[in-house]
Amino acid sequence: MSKVSIAENKVQLPLKAIPDHLKTDRLIQVDQFRVVALLADSLFEVGKKLQVVGKLAKTSYWDKSRKKLHIELGDVTFSDGSVLDSKSVVNSISACVKSSERNTTSAFTKIKGYKDFIPGKSKSLRGLKILSEKKLSIEVDSFAPLLKENLSSTACSIVKSIKNNSNDLLNGAIGTGPYTLKERSKGHIHLVHRYGKGPKSVLFLPTDNYGDFQKMKGSFNLILVDSNVGDTPGYNKHKNSRLGNWQFSFNNQSPPFNKLELRKAISLGIDYEILLKTFNWEKERLQKGLFPFGMRGFQKRELEDRNLNESIKIFKTFGYTKKKPLIFTLLLSKRKNIESKIKLLERAFSEMPVKVSVKLVAQRDLIKLRNRGKFDILFHGKASGSHDPHIILSSYMSASRFNTPRVKNLKCDELIKKSLQTYDRPLRWSYYKEAENCLLQTYFIVPLATVNGGYALVKKPWRIARKNQYLLYPYFVNEWVKD
Repeated sequence: MSKVSIAENKVQLPLKAIPDHLKTDRLIQVDQFRVVALLADSLFEVGKKLQVVGKLAKTSYWDKSRKKLHIELGDVTFSDGSVLDSKSVVNSISACVKSSERNTTSAFTKIKGYKDFIPGKSKSLRGLKILSEKKLSIEVDSFAPLLKENLSSTACSIVKSIKNNSNDLLNGAIGTGPYTLKERSKGHIHLVHRYGKGPKSVLFLPTDNYGDFQKMKGSFNLILVDSNVGDTPGYNKHKNSRLGNWQFSFNNQSPPFNKLELRKAISLGIDYEILLKTFNWEKERLQKGLFPFGMRGFQKRELEDRNLNESIKIFKTFGYTKKKPLIFTLLLSKRKNIESKIKLLERAFSEMPVKVSVKLVAQRDLIKLRNRGKFDILFHGKASGSHDPHIILSSYMSASRFNTPRVKNLKCDELIKKSLQTYDRPLRWSYYKEAENCLLQTYFIVPLATVNGGYALVKKPWRIARKNQYLLYPYFVNEWVKD
């Protein structure tokens, strides 16, 4: 057996940014997920057949009434050596539920005591019961078939507070994950190996060259690229398709796009071919539905679907012409090389009687404007969060904190709720489609394209053991194996 060098046991992984506080109840940035996934585990996870299976949960079952989920924990330890117990799980779930206050679509709202717990009348959820050191139950008011899916979220990772009741994994909490935190600074996060197959040491470093193989290859053991970059000597290449899409989100609450017909006019008149070329999207991934390419229910957008004549006709009913155009602003976040695309982006609207002003803002400022509702249209990406559409649809509920377009439609809300409360999978899918069609008929957003299929490049001798390109999870280095 050949001797493994120290360099082979230490890997450097790229981050776009390192957050100051990495909290399990505030996992908003993708890069936060990548670190947390190595530090902590959830009760459940999505398995190879895209079904939820136990992770920290050794066994689980619903009682006959389907109102109580029983969970038995496996023999697992936290990174300080203490044993995972029901008390830590109940505390973590409580923290996760607390953070879901404004995301009312969550199955957590069905847990007994939720309504009292959220306003702060109660310090504990009545539906969470510790039965023994290794057994607990979650009681609900009505059957919540997607409760396990919600508990599989990284945001619901099980952590143990070791000081100040903090759930912050970088400042006072520990997890059961395959790695533990050794050191952190503004410039890096250093993790060390606990168990699993992967490297013994992991260093997360920020980079302004994220996705640029030529500029990153001398510094990183993992590089994610959006397209085939040809020969990559010294790196194993894996197909890596992410479930996410690009879209325009209208501000459905404020003029001018609080009018459905104006939203429809924009949707019908956009030149999607210009967008296709501007952003180098793959044609087969142009999207007209809410579910991205690679997910069941994907709807492909054909270029000939565009109806400029109908668009102009609608604008005329509102009195808009080339001489008297509709004026609005399109917000984008600043990123590499985006300035060169602004004029091309404006051209996608040029044949309509509109005058669009494309404005670049820092991502943090875009988020502030989005949260305050100070925008006309946003151009942004959206992650699906699951291989099941429930998270996508949930995010567009009227009261959801993830409802970027600020759509409020009670009929669609009820259809989404119906789908989330249906246990039979084929029937649930039919409700998913009804809910999707309801939302699309309001023209609340313009779905554009699924994120291009790319590649995960892993520096040899490491490679990714998983095969499914939609379940590759390149940052799960505890699953990496050597050639």
